[in-house]
Parts: sequence; structure tokens; C-alpha cells
Amino acid sequence: METAEILKKHIDAPIIIDDRLIERDFGLLTGKNWNEIEKEFSETAHNDDRAQKYDYTRFGGESAEDVKRRLLAFLDFIKKEYGSKKILIVAHGGIMKMLQRVYTQEIIFTPENGTLQTFDI
Repeated sequence: METAEILKKHIDAPIIIDDRLIERDFGLLTGKNWNEIEKEFSETAHNDDRAQKYDYTRFGGESAEDVKRRLLAFLDFIKKEYGSKKILIVAHGGIMKMLQRVYTQEIIFTPENGTLQTFDI
């Protein structure tokens, strides 16, 4: 939200908040570091997360498929609502990684803070 507010000062466009773009839910693992998660979940948790093969449902969170479904629902909404207009989406790294997975079938890189990526939806 902070990033969108900063961009709003330079771009004349409305800010639309949509819960389908929230970061993935780790459930009870939220706030834990990867060492703690790997100890409690599995030794491959961080690699599974990077590869978009995570499943935090047993901890009350989301799976990669859950995130993919809500992201695809959002993208369908964007297509119907805005057609071929250019849209700026501001989101966390997990959503950006899922966009990479959806549009390229692979994870190209792990987005850093302030990464700009372009996709044709």
C-alpha cells in the first residue's frame, strides 16, 4: 500500500485495493524464519517455496494452487474491467513470483524490493 501511495504522487490513476493480491498466507508459520519453518515443516520448505510448490494448508495457510487461483481470478477481473489498458499492479514478491510462474511456466528470478516486471495478460 505504501508503494502504491508513493507511485500515486507521480501517476494520475486510481488506487484499487484487491484482497486477491495479498501475500500468501503462511498460517501458523507466519513470522517464522526459514530455519524455523524447515525445522517444523520440512527440510525442503524454502526450496519448495522458491519453486512455487509450497503448501501451508496444514498450518492454516495457503498452497501455491490457492494463491494461483485467486491471482487468476484477479487477472480475469482485470481483463474484463480494463480490456487492453495498461495496468500497474503493486504486490509482494510472492505474488510477483506466481505471476512469473503463470506467464512463463518457470521462476525467472526472485523479485527484490522495487522490482519492475512486465506481463501481457
